[in-house]
Amino acid sequence: MNNLRHGEIKVFYETGKLKYMGQYRFNLKEGLWKYFNKRKLSIIKNATK
Repeated sequence: MNNLRHGEIKVFYETGKLKYMGQYRFNLKEGLWKYFNKRKLSIIKNATK
């Protein structure tokens, strides 16, 4: 696992269409990626595929 603290990440729909692209921050507690957009905060596990 890489110890990057911030950078770029892509989030995809199940259909494979691009949902969101932007910055991420690494949460050291659980290894979660936190995605910020205009509407809400989404937390996704195992985003590093």
